[in-house]
Amino acid sequence: MENKIILLSEERTILKQSLEGLSYDPSGNCNYIQQLRKTAYQNFPDRLLDIFANQKSIDRASPYFVFDHLPTDEIIAAPFGVCED
Repeated sequence: MENKIILLSEERTILKQSLEGLSYDPSGNCNYIQQLRKTAYQNFPDRLLDIFANQKSIDRASPYFVFDHLPTDEIIAAPFGVCED
């Protein structure tokens, strides 16, 4: 599967550390999206940034990616509160 990305342990750690400071905003407001983009461009591994950038330069971009080995939050937000793992 060409659109399957398996993160290395080092990449997983980098993603987790980079995103820990961001508070998820389910409304996806502009400030949140801008902060997410800044964080990605400043911290994400080059391999991932290259994959995303290449999507803009090819005729048949993948409509989705499947990521394996993504980091997870310690606390899971639920629609009506917070559930601790």
